[in-house]
Amino acid sequence: MGSPSAPSHTAKRAPAEPFGSRSGSDHPALLGLVDGDAVRCVACAHRCLIRPGRAGICRVRGNRGGHLATIVYGKAVAANADPIEKKPLFHVYPGSVAFSIATMGCNFHCLHCQNWAISQAGRDGVTAQSFSLSPERVVAAALAAGSRSIAYTYTEPTVFIEYVLDTARLATQAGWPTFWSPMATRSPRLSTSWLRTSRPPTSTSSRSRIASTVASLARAWLRSWLRSLECAGAASGSR
Repeated sequence: MGSPSAPSHTAKRAPAEPFGSRSGSDHPALLGLVDGDAVRCVACAHRCLIRPGRAGICRVRGNRGGHLATIVYGKAVAANADPIEKKPLFHVYPGSVAFSIATMGCNFHCLHCQNWAISQAGRDGVTAQSFSLSPERVVAAALAAGSRSIAYTYTEPTVFIEYVLDTARLATQAGWPTFWSPMATRSPRLSTSWLRTSRPPTSTSSRSRIASTVASLARAWLRSWLRSLECAGAASGSR
């Protein structure tokens, strides 16, 4: 999985984790089945049955008014340009850079997790500082960093699958490979969604058009970053 610088298939009820205080950051989640006033999340093998106002075992997917929602869409806790050799791959674009992102949350509670500070955020008093990073900005930042690919890693990508799919759709259409580093607990439904999204486009004109859009996003992001540096320098010089 890398560091940022098998559960049973039996359906189970999610623990009583509160989900009500984070409504301002909600985003509709995929793979939710309505079950009375509860929602069953079928993103992973836990198949959490979530009561209103509660979260699943990952603590980032929950029941909001009878619908499955996620509180981590576009909210990264890590974004780094990693050597591709850190990923669980063999001889894939050797020597290149993989732009790697993660949100908080995980459907495992491993005792010796090296990334516990972000994977277990929201549990036992652990907190993690997140920052806004839309799928478009992920792709732009990856291009600006000279990356050859984008990876979803550090925590468990299954729990932020909506963010993964939207980012992968942009990256794949632009001709970039994307890598997913899960712990093999995703559901068949989720796997199908991933395969459909990660399939490269067949139209050369479509790929060129999207690549041009991504390049424009990268230029806009770089201009914004340079302006922020200039403002910071001006503020420092005025002291």
